[in-house]
Amino acid sequence: MRYVASYNRPQCGMTAIVVTAATAGAATILFPSPLVSIPVVVASTDHTFYGASVDNVTATGCRLRVKHFENVSATTTVNVSWIVVL
Repeated sequence: MRYVASYNRPQCGMTAIVVTAATAGAATILFPSPLVSIPVVVASTDHTFYGASVDNVTATGCRLRVKHFENVSATTTVNVSWIVVL
């Protein structure tokens, strides 16, 4: 996982989610610096056939999910970019 963090910039990063013979996959990430409250997290993928979503958001991390738009089972790696909005 790569990320950028500082007091003056939002926390953000990219996580590779491996999907193995499935229509969806997920990964739990930890924010580089814990937050005081629960933030909004926005995510997107670089893959044509997969969309990203975010759930289980806490002050310390969240779960990123990817899902194939047409429910096709496949084995691939999907890069998910994310940003914390305070």
